[in-house]
Amino acid sequence: MHVGTDIRAGAEMNLSRLASMRAIRRSPLELLERAALLGDVVQLRLPRSSAWLLNHPDLVWHVLATRSHDVKKGPTMEAAARMLGQGLLTSEDEHHHRHRRLIQPLFHHDRLATYERVMTDLTGREVASWQPGEVIDVRQRMARLALAIVGRSLFGTRVGPDRAREIDAALTEALSQFDRVFSPFLRLTEHLPIPSTRRFLRARRTFDRVVHGMITERRRG
Repeated sequence: MHVGTDIRAGAEMNLSRLASMRAIRRSPLELLERAALLGDVVQLRLPRSSAWLLNHPDLVWHVLATRSHDVKKGPTMEAAARMLGQGLLTSEDEHHHRHRRLIQPLFHHDRLATYERVMTDLTGREVASWQPGEVIDVRQRMARLALAIVGRSLFGTRVGPDRAREIDAALTEALSQFDRVFSPFLRLTEHLPIPSTRRFLRARRTFDRVVHGMITERRRG
């Protein structure tokens, strides 16, 4: 994300561009925690650009609200759009504003109260299914819970175990490949029939099929 020159004053992490990239791939949270100790504004040098980490809520508000018209999502999201398409997460300008207006009614105050009941109900059922001494995969369980909440809240459909497992596998595959967006060879490799590209395209087809199926069920009901 690019920020204005008026807040570009702060510390710089003492890491080379390649070392920063390795740290992001190995443990991004650890890198951000280390950077946060250096001050409110910290520069991370990356191979093709620099990133600015804002650690104070006033600065975050300044960038995302006060000066939102000056903010672009930067090369990471531009590359991600090549893999994920032009959705609300990756799009810019009028395309983004149009999609944001389309989903805005979903977050009306009255709707949020309904979502709260759905979240409480489904979370209670999930916790009640845990057994004393049981070892669980928290990431997997939380991902499936989030999917169930989204399905019930936004689409009015039930996300069964088979559909949840299918989405979970596709999501795991897609996230495992996200570091490809940092590769200078993405424009080439995304068009080559290499195994990673085929797996990603298969995961994206799964998302499309499941989401369109949920939309169809919603309209039918």
